[in-house]
Amino acid sequence: MHVVGYLRGDLALAGDEPFEARPAVGSRFRLAGAKFWADGSIQGLSAALRVPYTCRPDHRGELLYDEDTLRTICGKAAASGAQVAVHANGDAAVEATVRVLGPLQRPGAAPHRIEHCQVASPADHDAIREAGLGVSFFVNHVHYWGDRHRRLFLGPDRAPDIDALAWADARGQRFGLHSDCPITPMDPLRTIWSAVARRTREGEVLGAHQRLDVHRALRAMTADSAWLAGEEDVAGSLVQGKRADLVAVDVDLAAADEDALRRARAVAVMVDGQWAVQP
Repeated sequence: MHVVGYLRGDLALAGDEPFEARPAVGSRFRLAGAKFWADGSIQGLSAALRVPYTCRPDHRGELLYDEDTLRTICGKAAASGAQVAVHANGDAAVEATVRVLGPLQRPGAAPHRIEHCQVASPADHDAIREAGLGVSFFVNHVHYWGDRHRRLFLGPDRAPDIDALAWADARGQRFGLHSDCPITPMDPLRTIWSAVARRTREGEVLGAHQRLDVHRALRAMTADSAWLAGEEDVAGSLVQGKRADLVAVDVDLAAADEDALRRARAVAVMVDGQWAVQP
């Protein structure tokens, strides 16, 4: 597989040499940027929220860095040539991250990234779009933790809007989807299903208004994810001159119902124009 790597932020800043985003020439690994963490997780009660947790009305979580410190370390990484990715789950962390990364974004450069963006308001998504930042949504949250988010952590009013893909799409945002492997299985087709179905483990639909259609979910997993990684010119779509990386699946995804989409499996895999798994 091709890998675009992001070095842990403290390691990226440890040396005196400038960070170099090296092109993938003759290699399937490219180091693109540095990753920092603004907060923790909703289910760990450590994500930074504006409104307290439903199960802990005295607790909102907290930022791992104050905003000035986050600005300093992200700014150093960006100045050395790194594409900056920041883990932000709660809306307070998302707001702080947008304020930090927005001024660092350069026209035409790969977008600085918000990882997860689990809780964010329409105004937050407006700010993300205005700043030209990228988002990679951990949409598998909906399936694996959606029931507990609704009952325990966020309550019935906030939980349906976790991983607000439709809000982002309505604002013209480009965004990717991810599994946060090994937190959930690295299965792109299952992640696409999560974005389309928004079905929890207990079988409930959480936030039907935030669903994507399958075409938009596929774009998020392919072309927009390539853009997010700064690889739009070489990957993400079947266009002459780009890498011939593709999969064939055992169902027509565009025509598949929710159950068929959930069962979809890759039956052939091509990497760099060579079959890695034969059809």
